[in-house]
Amino acid sequence: CQALSLENDPVRQVEIYQRVKAQHSYAPAHMLKRAVTDTEISVNHSRFVFIGREMYESAGGVVREDLFSAQEGDGTADGVLV
Repeated sequence: CQALSLENDPVRQVEIYQRVKAQHSYAPAHMLKRAVTDTEISVNHSRFVFIGREMYESAGGVVREDLFSAQEGDGTADGVLV
């Protein structure tokens, strides 16, 4: 559930869950998170660090964080915008 909380669209949440579940006997959290953020890069990635969060957000970017990523200093950003 935690990994799917990254996706706001409940229809896409179900699609992602079903796709991952079809590939594995169960739906591991790390695979769900990877499927949700497949076009994004980590805020710890060197390109994002170079640009900086302030510059990224001023260009219209949004850092996506789940329930626990803010505590862990993690999150993802649009890989194309970066």
